[in-house]
Formats: sequence, structure tokens, C-alpha cells
Amino acid sequence: MLVKGKLPDMDEIIEEPELKFELPNEPEKISDIICKIKEFLRVNGCEDQELNFRVELCGRELMANALEHGCKGKPAGISRVDVSLNNNINQIKITVNDPGPGFNYKELKLQKMPLLEEKGRGLPLVFATADALEFKNNGTSVTIRIDIDE
Repeated sequence: MLVKGKLPDMDEIIEEPELKFELPNEPEKISDIICKIKEFLRVNGCEDQELNFRVELCGRELMANALEHGCKGKPAGISRVDVSLNNNINQIKITVNDPGPGFNYKELKLQKMPLLEEKGRGLPLVFATADALEFKNNGTSVTIRIDIDE
């Protein structure tokens, strides 16, 4: 279910460098993965500060949600994080999959940010920051796309 923007067909993606991680149910490991993602971007020529900020913000929020909601009550729960960079179509995609039951993402009010609430700002923030946001598998798989400006 596409919520914002357009993700390319898989046929359009050719020989993209990519990273894959398994994120254990340990929130402190998110920073380790973010560091690896930033190094991956640097090595592949993406050193723009705004781009790196957007990737980090979206990546942290998606991984935190996967651990908080998808791995809830599963001490040994594992979330899979897939990061791909495609220089052919100038975009970065991040997909986070979690082992949870999912949620009704169709009821999200992504355009309205709960500014004064303690919780509930993550996905609206990702929605506002990413160029595309897509939920699959009842919300247990979330993909964002961030376009790379030349």
C-alpha cells in the first residue's frame, strides 16, 4: 500500500549496492547500524549533510518503531533492515521488516504531527522527511525512498 510518492518497479533497479542487517531487540544497536549506513553512503559518494540527516532521521525512527512495536514482548525478536543505494536512479531506499503482527496503517494521520504528545510523532516525521513511504505485509514492512539531488 503506497502512502506517499512512488517507489520504482523492481525491474528498474539494476546492480545496486546494498546493505542488509539484522537488528536484535536492543535499541542501542540502532546507532551502530546508522553509523554503517552513513559509511556506506560516504563510500558511494553521498556526503551531502542534509541527505545524511534525512537518512539518519528516517532510519532511526523506522528501526525504533520496529523494536518498540514489532518486537514487543519478544526478547529475542529480530528486525531485518535492508538499505539500498541506487546511483542509476539517484535514490536511497530503506526497508525495515519486523516480526510483529502489524498494525492498521490505513488509519494513520500522517499529515498531522502530534507536537505536544510524548508518542506518535515518528511516522508523521518520516512521512514529512522521505520522498516516498510505503507499508506492506499489514505494516510489518515499511520502505522509504529519499531522492538524491544532483
